[in-house]
Amino acid sequence: LSTLPMGPQIGKSLVMACVFGCLDPVVTITSILSQRTIFISPMENKQRADASKREFAEGYPSDHMAMLNAFEDWSAQEHRMRGKDFAWRRFLNHNQLVMARDIRDQYMDLLRDAGLMGQSSKGSDIDALQRLDRHSSSWPVVKACLVAGLYPNIARLDVGKRRSKLFIKDLGVVKAHPGSVNADTPGHMWRQRWVMYHDKVRTAG
Repeated sequence: LSTLPMGPQIGKSLVMACVFGCLDPVVTITSILSQRTIFISPMENKQRADASKREFAEGYPSDHMAMLNAFEDWSAQEHRMRGKDFAWRRFLNHNQLVMARDIRDQYMDLLRDAGLMGQSSKGSDIDALQRLDRHSSSWPVVKACLVAGLYPNIARLDVGKRRSKLFIKDLGVVKAHPGSVNADTPGHMWRQRWVMYHDKVRTAG
């Protein structure tokens, strides 16, 4: 971990992803977390932008899933030379997505240079990548690696009949960011008692 020139939270998440075989989604999410948001929310179209982000989350109360799906969908369109148009229609920042892709490539190179990606017994890079992504389709495994890296950035969730409350140690009650897919998540939509976060922001009022 000390050989990786990145923040310890990002680095630990990537190391754990290599160990547990879900590198592809974790390296994508961490590359997005390492820079400004890929989502845009113009005042005149805020409701449409929020709806688009929730669609990326596929009904799951997770900004990380929304980030992952948004990047993967954009990447598929970018290969067809339609990335800018897709980003514009889905309220995504094309330039930040390009930057996230570049950071993602850098992270992969750093992991390879550090010997964390390894090789299969036959020396095949394809076999090695398959091993590193053997659990990439398992969202619980992806979450576990993110939690391992982002800890202690954990908040307790108390679900009420009308509204839910988030508690952070030393801060008390906090709220999800207005731009989060969880800004207005009803209690019955939450599936876990704990939530993880990458950053917190102090606001007035």
